Amino acid sequence: MGHLQATEFANRTDLDTGLRWHLQSNHFPAIPLDFLWVAKGAIKLGIKALEALEFGESERSGNILKKKMKMPNGKRLNIREILEGMHLWAWVERTPEEEIG
Repeated sequence: MGHLQATEFANRTDLDTGLRWHLQSNHFPAIPLDFLWVAKGAIKLGIKALEALEFGESERSGNILKKKMKMPNGKRLNIREILEGMHLWAWVERTPEEEIG
């Protein structure tokens, strides 16, 4: 159910509205909104990784997904861990990069 709801929000709302709802309502316990900028950064890099893969640049794609981000709680996770842990692939697959900024 969570993935279906995330997909619908990715398709039907602007990025901020959808992510806020997703982080707060589609996770238990809810992910604090302090992590919103992390989610947006991971989505942006996820889009770049997906584009690289589409152009046959699998090594570049893998390197992008291995990049680490420092979380508000001090942990450092790679992009793949963030995308999977926060269930953000629906936004990677459906969000134009210019909408992220």
